[in-house]
Amino acid sequence: MRIVPLIALCASSLLLTASPQRVTASCTEAEVLVLELTQALSPPDSLTAHVNADLVAIRTFDPFFERIHVSPDWDPSALLIELTPEAMQEFLAGTYHGLDELNAQYGPVEMRPLTFGNWIKVTLSQCYSPPQLAILYGGAQGVVFSGPDYNIGDGSDIGIQGLGLYTFRLAWGDCPSGCMYKHFWVFRVEGASVELLEDYGDQVAVRETSWGEIKARFLGSK
Repeated sequence: MRIVPLIALCASSLLLTASPQRVTASCTEAEVLVLELTQALSPPDSLTAHVNADLVAIRTFDPFFERIHVSPDWDPSALLIELTPEAMQEFLAGTYHGLDELNAQYGPVEMRPLTFGNWIKVTLSQCYSPPQLAILYGGAQGVVFSGPDYNIGDGSDIGIQGLGLYTFRLAWGDCPSGCMYKHFWVFRVEGASVELLEDYGDQVAVRETSWGEIKARFLGSK
């Protein structure tokens, strides 16, 4: 493991109170990372503020990391719900009330039917963990299944292994199919001090190579 010297950053009030970057209208990057770390239904404010300050510190340490953002496996603002045929008919008629109590507690929400089967999409306005919230919605009257709206493909992301320990992943090259190349940076943050613990993976310079050049490299020039 390669460790670089600890670099102390100036903990100005501007750094610690910078506006959080958003993943969706309902969740910031820090909130999503806290949800992933704690597996809680909603992100505690104190942890969210801590994680946001850590992200700001890393991006102040090296603005290169402004280009890498949190990209969870699921859409933080949505649930997909399958209703029984009877409940779906009621939903389309405007007479279904099986989710009213949950929507009042965790809303406001928007609900709309999807174009296949007896499925509806619930769009959240507050930041909750879709995997955890789906458990609650799954027990409602008329619900067959409830789950997150999972994203397709792969891409750059930020992971959290513990409070103050983060992995930034830059990914590129046919990411709808899983990304051909990935590079990782592991950081430890204590207050406003940032330490780069690891730096490994594919050469970032390859990212500037065109897709045509990559195909020629693997398939041979024609």
